[in-house]
Amino acid sequence: MSNNKIISKLKQLKLSHAANYYEAQYLTPSNPQIGTAQLIDGMLEHEINQRHNNYVNKLIKNAKFRYSKARIEDMDYSSKRLNPDAISHLLEDEWIDKHRGVIIVGATGTGKTWLACALGNHACRNLRKVMFVQAADLYEDIILSIADGSIAKVKQKYCKVDLLIIDDFGIGELLPQICPVLLDIIDKQSSVGGLMITSQYPVANWHDLFSEATIADAILDRIIHRSYPITLTGESMRKKSTYMIN
Repeated sequence: MSNNKIISKLKQLKLSHAANYYEAQYLTPSNPQIGTAQLIDGMLEHEINQRHNNYVNKLIKNAKFRYSKARIEDMDYSSKRLNPDAISHLLEDEWIDKHRGVIIVGATGTGKTWLACALGNHACRNLRKVMFVQAADLYEDIILSIADGSIAKVKQKYCKVDLLIIDDFGIGELLPQICPVLLDIIDKQSSVGGLMITSQYPVANWHDLFSEATIADAILDRIIHRSYPITLTGESMRKKSTYMIN
């Protein structure tokens, strides 16, 4: 069988990455010829790795991170605003499996959103499905779904991922009709995966964001007591960096 036919059949079997490896390894004169078993092993390994990378990239794209290129490996600890030990236990994703949460608080510009995106990116690279949403957009989504009768669909959307990230909690008005739906989303998410929340408001002030104390107690009980706290300090990183901003 000719090389071109082999490549064609690999592509017919949707093994395009293996076909590319075969073409690069076997048909490039400068490459040394390798044995059949080694060639097959290389093709399969290349196919597996490329499919893995493509899936990870899809997960990152679908997460809709504000900073899609944020990576824990690029975290700058020199400013001492965050100790590496504060997040080391979050890199194994065991907290997601146990349906725990993470609360990241700090003043505007201290890197809350960047860190949340970096941790979310890390989860994607561990093949977790992640959704990133700003709190104000979540509230708007809830209001619109109440108006058009699609509330059940919206609840399902936010409760089907391994990790839900709500950014800038406290920004945007928590109208009374939003709160029961938010409670339902957080309650359901707590049974299927992890929850991460960033806020410029100290946790002690969160209760005052709600108009109804009973709903506030129910929501915060499901968030605070199962979450790891991270506090970022220091002046705004917008003055120092082009990539780590709120």
